[in-house]
Amino acid sequence: ENVFQSLLAKPLNKISQSDIAKAVKGYTPKRPRKGKTSANGSVARALTYLRPVFDWASNRGRFRKEGAGREPKLELPDLALIHDPSIDDPTLEGKRDRVLSQDELVSVMPLLVYPAPAGLRSNLDPHEDYGPVAFRFLFLTLSCREEVTGARRKDIDLRARTWTKTVKTRRKPGSHGPAERRRVTVPLSNAAIDLLLSLPSFVDGQLEDLVFPSSGGGPLGNWDRTQDTINQASGTSGWHRHDLRRTAATILGQLEVQPAVTDTLLCHVNPYNREQVSSAAPNYMIDTKILHDAVDQERVAVNRLADALASICKPSRASELARHEGATPSTPPVRRRSPWASSA
Repeated sequence: ENVFQSLLAKPLNKISQSDIAKAVKGYTPKRPRKGKTSANGSVARALTYLRPVFDWASNRGRFRKEGAGREPKLELPDLALIHDPSIDDPTLEGKRDRVLSQDELVSVMPLLVYPAPAGLRSNLDPHEDYGPVAFRFLFLTLSCREEVTGARRKDIDLRARTWTKTVKTRRKPGSHGPAERRRVTVPLSNAAIDLLLSLPSFVDGQLEDLVFPSSGGGPLGNWDRTQDTINQASGTSGWHRHDLRRTAATILGQLEVQPAVTDTLLCHVNPYNREQVSSAAPNYMIDTKILHDAVDQERVAVNRLADALASICKPSRASELARHEGATPSTPPVRRRSPWASSA
């Protein structure tokens, strides 16, 4: 709908290879970021998504075998012959390995609180700004942005100290239709529970209410804007919210947490990929709790992560470190009722 928008109304059998190439070459970003005039990453993904569909319709590539492709087949352009502009784009990164250093965490974490630091965003009441604390929750739970954005009160079990969330699942090669998603339950550290209990949206919210709402009560947005203000106030740069997740996983590695445990917390499909076990292991070692008295290694891991963070971000240093560009950590006020909480 973006890269190939000009071709949506054109019959498939009328689309030529040059039409595809023209759409690819001429596409510009809808909302340019930080001065960029190209969107080669988006173009590359669009080609990746569309190519297997065209191959299936044309009985090409892995769909060449009888019965594997569309019947009757269509003669469509071979997208493997279309130049991918991302290959020659020096602004696009390959595998990202950015993590925050201890000094950066010490500068950033005092700002990731609720209410938001006073002066961090002058146009927003700190009591309505759940953006910074959502970054902290992302770190403590090794989660993705979409998972935190979609978290609702009903997903949190305070008695079990768990969070049940929906995570992405990679689409199997050759499959069609929307990508599947999985529901997983992960343990919450004591620090994550304390964080939730400090939020009016959680304490006063109804089951369907969002844990991290926007100032209007809808899903939390403007993550990039929040990122920019945190960077400016902390004096850091070059990191992305997803790097918090990577940093947390890296810290767990330093704490000698087993890779399979960290992979489970990251909600990867097969947490045993790095272990010297057969590919059938996930079919037998199911991610569920049977023994009540067994040590919950994932819970131990998230609590160790929270303890490590607390040990380097002592409250005594927070006030000094956050006092930059007019941003200061907010002192805990008398708890206010969430303005978005449904009335009982």
